[in-house]
Amino acid sequence: LVRQACETCMNPRTHGHHAWGYADPLKVRWLCSLHHGWAHLEEHHRRFGEAMQRDHQQARAIAEALATAARESERRYG
Repeated sequence: LVRQACETCMNPRTHGHHAWGYADPLKVRWLCSLHHGWAHLEEHHRRFGEAMQRDHQQARAIAEALATAARESERRYG
């Protein structure tokens, strides 16, 4: 296994990133520190993005329901 330059920016100071898991330890993407971090963020978003979006939608719905209840309470009881 020979270290390569970053596949994104060609920086020679790289880390081997196991983008496909560790089942094949020699299959890596060569990324600098910056792009290695971005790769982890992208993977996290792919893995958890749908759940995070669903949680945000639920939180928004709860906030809207609370606001509606507060307006109704204000209307009824002044």
